[in-house]
Parts: sequence; structure tokens; C-alpha cells
Amino acid sequence: MVTQESTGRKNSANADRSKYKLVLPGDVAYNTMRMWQGASGVVQTTGVISPAYTVVVPDSARVSPQFSAHLFKSPRMMFDFERYSQGLTSDTWNLKYPAFSGIRVNFPSLEQQRRIADVLDQLKQLERLHASAAEALRIQKRGLMQKLLTGQVRVNVAAEIEPRGQNDE
Repeated sequence: MVTQESTGRKNSANADRSKYKLVLPGDVAYNTMRMWQGASGVVQTTGVISPAYTVVVPDSARVSPQFSAHLFKSPRMMFDFERYSQGLTSDTWNLKYPAFSGIRVNFPSLEQQRRIADVLDQLKQLERLHASAAEALRIQKRGLMQKLLTGQVRVNVAAEIEPRGQNDE
């Protein structure tokens, strides 16, 4: 979940926000038409959300929102979300709340959920750092290749390489 301002995109929200839904930190919101693709997230700040989303409020005594966010993006859950979605084609599939609420999940203890979510959050952060480093290396490689191809930089070979078989005795 991100704020409209952080996307840098034009605000396409309807001027009449009477049908928009209030969301609070810890709520889990999902795109009714794209839940089978993992389109969900934990709300971080108080705000309003499009009526195209369904908002669920986890029972804080039993369910960790962060754990739910990871769980809802797991292949098994997305498979179940697809199975419970209604519509003729993937363009029209939707997972309304009554069908969503019928999906049964066994949750570990709240403490285990929190620990699992913390580890998954750390792995996600590590994944972002590695992706950022890989992108920096790709850019550096592209720049170096450009310099090599234009002759701006030359490779100095310290010793002449002899062809194979010339000095075999």
C-alpha cells in the first residue's frame, strides 16, 4: 500500500469520495479484481481507499497483519484466491468478501507469526539491497563496455599470449 503522492502519477480519484473506505494502520486491503495476483497490502497510514478494494481488519489478538501480508502473496494462497474468485475470465475474476471469508487458513501462534513476518521482512529488504547492487553493477558494466568499444579506455595485456601447441615439447 502506498500513498497517491508517492507514485508520481496523476490523481485519478473520483472527486466524490463518499463511497471511498476509511483505512487505518494495520488494516489489510486487497484489490477485489486482482487478489488472485497477490494485490494486497497492510495499511501503514490512516487514509481513504477506492471502493474497488476490500478492507479486512485482522483480529489483533490472533492475527498479525504483517504475517497476513506475506501469506496472501504466497503461491498457495494466490491459488486459493483464484479458485474462490468469480467471473468468466481472468479479466473479470473478483474475490468478494463473502468468498474471501470462506477460505480457511490455519495460523501459527501470534508470536510465531510475528517472528516469521520479521524474518520475511528482513529477507525482502536484503532482496531489495541485492537488486539495487546488481543494477548498479549493470550500469557500471554498460559504462565500461561503452568506454572499451569507443577506445576511450584500452586494455593493456602484460604478456603476449602464445598460441596453443607452439611450445609443447
